[in-house]
Amino acid sequence: MQVRCRDLVCRGRPPKDLDPVLKAAIDSRQVDLLTADPEQPPPTLAKSAPEIHIATTPTELIVTDGEPKWRPIAGTQLLFAENTTGHLLKFLSDQKTYVLASGRWFRAQRMDGPWEFIAANELCDDFANIPDDSPKENVKASVAGAPQVKEAAIAATIPETAAVQKSAAKMTAPTFDGEPKLQRISGTTLQ
Repeated sequence: MQVRCRDLVCRGRPPKDLDPVLKAAIDSRQVDLLTADPEQPPPTLAKSAPEIHIATTPTELIVTDGEPKWRPIAGTQLLFAENTTGHLLKFLSDQKTYVLASGRWFRAQRMDGPWEFIAANELCDDFANIPDDSPKENVKASVAGAPQVKEAAIAATIPETAAVQKSAAKMTAPTFDGEPKLQRISGTTLQ
């Protein structure tokens, strides 16, 4: 199949011939379609364009489809936003919004901040008590005292070994952009 660039101009959906390429890219995790569930349709700009924010300091982007739609987490005073792939929670007692970003917790009184770091051991017990069948149970891996944290610590102490059969190992030839330009690495016999 030969596809010319002008054939890919957005006129709704890309040609069906590209479906296997899309599936291969998703299966190999080379792309992120910005949706947590591959069975769900990817986001679209057909209804509205997103706001554009510029940051010059370390920043985490929290994306929701409209205003956060809060749903309760059974047995806790926590709510979670169901219209985001992020981990956005609200604790009813203090009315603060909590976000888990890169394994660290932050909270704010309002969505536009200011956000403050909160240590995992300073979270209320409700975070550790999120039911295992909750859509947000996976945040417990970042909550001090939760069983998932203890299990991860135990798992980290168990050494892992692997056996590699030297005769079965194969290395693909490296590819170069042009002829290789070898340079000597000072203090060694390597180049």
